Amino acid sequence: MKRTVPSEWKNYWGSSGKLKLDIEKFGKENFKREIIGLCETIGVVNYLEVHLQFKYGVLFSDEWHNDNINGKWYKELVSTYKNKMLLSENIKLI
Repeated sequence: MKRTVPSEWKNYWGSSGKLKLDIEKFGKENFKREIIGLCETIGVVNYLEVHLQFKYGVLFSDEWHNDNINGKWYKELVSTYKNKMLLSENIKLI
């Protein structure tokens, strides 16, 4: 049996230790959170996150709080996921 459980997305700011320290130091009011996609499964969420991290080169700039990118993807999954994402107008897949 499959169950759906509520997530803590309204209170979640990320897992990055650097981000957490900066939020504590500068205050939440100095950060912006934006929903950039609605996804059917956690697998789709993971794919979208990794895709955007590579697209925006988060490891090559201090502009981002990401310290690592983790993902393992296969071509058949990518084409499936691409059809299951509802993205904001600001985000375009490569």
